[in-house]
Amino acid sequence: MPHDVIMPALGMAQDTGLIVAWHKKPGDRIAADDVLMEVETDKATMEVPAGVEGTLLNILFEAGTAVPVGDVIAHIGDEGDADLVVEAPAAPEPARTATPPEPVADEAPPPTTTIESPKPVKPFKPAPVEDVAGKVLASPKSRRLALQEGLDLGMLARAGIPQPYHVSDLQTLREIAAKQTNFGAAPVTSLEAEVEGAALKDLRGMSIGKDEAVLADEAIWAAFAASSYATILGISDIVRVKIVTPATGREAHYLNPHVGGISRLNGGEIEGLPDIWVVDLTGGHATGLRPGTAETPILSVAGRPGAYRLVLSFREDLLDLDTAYALLEAFAARVDQPLLHIF
Repeated sequence: MPHDVIMPALGMAQDTGLIVAWHKKPGDRIAADDVLMEVETDKATMEVPAGVEGTLLNILFEAGTAVPVGDVIAHIGDEGDADLVVEAPAAPEPARTATPPEPVADEAPPPTTTIESPKPVKPFKPAPVEDVAGKVLASPKSRRLALQEGLDLGMLARAGIPQPYHVSDLQTLREIAAKQTNFGAAPVTSLEAEVEGAALKDLRGMSIGKDEAVLADEAIWAAFAASSYATILGISDIVRVKIVTPATGREAHYLNPHVGGISRLNGGEIEGLPDIWVVDLTGGHATGLRPGTAETPILSVAGRPGAYRLVLSFREDLLDLDTAYALLEAFAARVDQPLLHIF
């Protein structure tokens, strides 16, 4: 007998599941642990295994359909079971009612027997998919890769590319993003500041040894950048900072480096775009960085201990001028008076 594949309950209060994509097609041979489909709930998108071994006999609902939990959505069995699968019958046309002849006067009408017509089987009508603003159907892997590359899957939808999206669609997304970057993206604006960092120089001399100078600078910039970003933008949970040091080729990522003392900071990998980049140009001759694009604010720190030049580059469609100005001022204040912000 064929096995009924039902819409699983993936959450405590889940009424329906949205079929994002089918990973198998009718006629495919399936192992029990093979991923059969992807289902999206209010909380997440999850890959659902087949659960049984056999052949996928049919699919009752296409991708993009919301189906109530517990309803049959496909059948798995042996190839010979295909004839045993009963599709939901269409509702029959209502029976035509013949007009009875008018009774003859003074004659009692013949007794009639009422035969109830069988009630038509009402085919299941799937719940409509809610048109939620910004909702994009995509596989978890494609979402993760798009986030890591700073790509907006909504660009594919706005370009008319049919959903759901998979990893194979990311190349198209990259091409669309490149065109918008070249022709439609807002220009990058830069703000500059100069700070006499004598107090920071004294602090570094007291707290670290010569061999730890590069790491200490990296940690200080990460903490100052995260603290400034969180304060000005009102962020209370997570701030991700990326530190790049061209002179050494070093790149490090920090998660909430402003929480706790600087001595306890550790670099590590973080997923997705950072909230703010810091490019450490100190120790060299470069006086600032002005990138051609800036998906996140980019802050370059140039000069030598005792005198620093700061350049904040940003796109005004992502960060308004007043907020950018306040962000740069907050970072400069921390460089100028570090003891007020570290402890």
